[in-house]
Amino acid sequence: MSTVRPSSCPIAATFLFGFGVYERSWTSSPEGRRHARLHHRRGRSDRSSRLRGVLRGISCPRQQLIASATRGGTMAFRINHIHLKASDPRKTAEWYVRAFNFKIMSDETRVFGDRFVRCQSEDGGMAVNISGARTGERLGPGDASAHHGLEHFGFDSTHLETDITRLEGLGARLLEGPIQVPNGPRIAFMWAPDDVRVELIEPRKMAGGSGGCC
Repeated sequence: MSTVRPSSCPIAATFLFGFGVYERSWTSSPEGRRHARLHHRRGRSDRSSRLRGVLRGISCPRQQLIASATRGGTMAFRINHIHLKASDPRKTAEWYVRAFNFKIMSDETRVFGDRFVRCQSEDGGMAVNISGARTGERLGPGDASAHHGLEHFGFDSTHLETDITRLEGLGARLLEGPIQVPNGPRIAFMWAPDDVRVELIEPRKMAGGSGGCC
């Protein structure tokens, strides 16, 4: 049996398997049967390539279906960012730097006419964009009270009272709490600049407790 890569429709797929990245290629026998081969591409150290898990070299409909199915199995929807509107985006961004150790990644005026400050949470896991009004845009008031729609976002806290006092020193105001959730964490809601509602969550310290929030 010969193993010649089909010239009419070649394909190679790069994907994550275990702790390495492998490339799968297909070969054909004279009888028309197709065989897959795995070629090790990278080890554990190439983190960015491993995380991408993308398919390359797609050149015919059948392989496009394979690519789509594989992508569906390796990609998951994730929250891309939180976007806050502020009358003074830089001032608000600097408040979050002091309050929650945000990192300011960039500060620019976009083509839409708004000042746009890109921030990142302390652990690097969440992008938070803070911008002003675009040209000709009228912004309604914020609402830090309980309301329908996107109501608040929450931060973990190792000691609720300490963080409440610290944030009040930065101008935040306590709205609710501390509240003990039955069989769960202790929580509190606070007013933050631009009428944003922020939650603090102190995980339950007893073994077996829920780490959920409200």
